[in-house]
Amino acid sequence: MRDVVDHDQRRDAIVLDLSRVTQVGEPAARILLDLQKNLAERGKHLVLTGAAHSRLLPLVVADPVATSGARGVLGFADLDTALEWCENHLLALGGMGVGAPASVELAEHEICRSLDPAGLAHLERLLDRKRFASGDFIVRKGDPAEEIYLLMSGEVSVTVTLPDGRRKRLSTLSAGMTFGELAIVDRSDRSADVRADTAAECYVLSAAEFERLGDTAPKIQIALLKSMQRSAHQMVSRLNQEVAALAG
Repeated sequence: MRDVVDHDQRRDAIVLDLSRVTQVGEPAARILLDLQKNLAERGKHLVLTGAAHSRLLPLVVADPVATSGARGVLGFADLDTALEWCENHLLALGGMGVGAPASVELAEHEICRSLDPAGLAHLERLLDRKRFASGDFIVRKGDPAEEIYLLMSGEVSVTVTLPDGRRKRLSTLSAGMTFGELAIVDRSDRSADVRADTAAECYVLSAAEFERLGDTAPKIQIALLKSMQRSAHQMVSRLNQEVAALAG
């Protein structure tokens, strides 16, 4: 708390990772509540993460002073999700916005970029529309790769479960992006989970329909494959940059 008070003038959000906290005493909760009030008065956010945040949030939120303004305390299940919120918050403060559209039309989707109107209409007839509620698992690790998902609205996260049971987010996808396409090419099992962060809607292309395009509409299949290749190249480039940054 002393560190937060000494340095919070330079911070727009304070993240407290409570993943190692096993007990929360009343004095600690009171100190936290006073900190939250102090931050809220200056337009700053207090962000709690970890299992203990679920026990602390009711104590903080129940106080009318703590929630009197738009600024307040936020709770997330893990540090990774909390940091992502902070990143988006800072982008918004800088006038950059998050940059992700809330929804897209099929013609605007990245995988359909190379299709002409006739090809787009042909593909649309093969697609099934599926809706998912926030928190729904869309893909489970180990499932057979039977479908390609075109995300039309909402956000989803690609995650894996670590050996200690914690869930690690690999990436967050927004409207206009595709997932599940790499596994379907070699028909390997799914290597990660995909879960809806918000209400989401997808167009789904089955593996059988994708393979059938090779006979019925090879130009469409080639266009889709090129889009998948472009997406894979961008992913590899991003991962290379992240590895280089971590290496120093």
